[in-house]
Amino acid sequence: MRPTAMGLVLVTLVAVPSVGQTPPGFDGIPNVSFDYYDLAGRDPKAIRAAMVEVRPTDPNDGERVDALTRWAWRWSWQTTPGGCDLANVNLTYSATVRLPRLKDRAVVPANVLKDWDAYIAALERHEAGHVRNSYAGRAEIRSAIAGATCATANAVAMAAVARVSARDMDFDRLTHHGRDGGAVF
Repeated sequence: MRPTAMGLVLVTLVAVPSVGQTPPGFDGIPNVSFDYYDLAGRDPKAIRAAMVEVRPTDPNDGERVDALTRWAWRWSWQTTPGGCDLANVNLTYSATVRLPRLKDRAVVPANVLKDWDAYIAALERHEAGHVRNSYAGRAEIRSAIAGATCATANAVAMAAVARVSARDMDFDRLTHHGRDGGAVF
C-alpha cells in the first residue's frame, strides 16, 4: 500500500487578530500560525492611517481589510491494487492569520493603548471564530470522503470544504466582519 495525496483546498476569509503567544480562543486547534504586520502611530488617526496603507486585500472580494485568514484542508488515503482505503483518511488542517500589531507600544498613550487592546481582543475573538468554524468542518469532510468511491472522493471532499467555507463566510456576514463584537478602531 502506498499513500496517495488526493487533495488540497485553500480558502481565504476575511477576519482579524496581538503579540507574542497564541491569542485566546485558538487552543486545541493544530497548525494555526500568526503573521503580523507592524504599524506605527501614537494616536488613533495615525494608527488607522498606517493600517489603511499596509493592510491586506481580501482575494474573495478585492476589499482592503484589517486582517486576513487563510485556512486549508489536505487529505490523503492509502491506495491498493484493487482500490483505496477511504475509511482511514489522513486529514490535515492548517491556518494562517494575518493581523495588525503596534510597532512601538511605548510611545502610545495609555488611553489609546486601552482602546487598541480592546479592539485587538475583539478581533482575536472574531478570528478565533473563523478558525474554530473551519476546523469544525473536519467531521463533515471525513464523512464525505468515507461515503465516496475512489473516483469521487476528492470531488466530494472539495464540495464539503466549499460548504464549510460558505458557512464561514456567513459568519462574517452575520457579524459584519466582527464589528458587532467590538472589532472597531
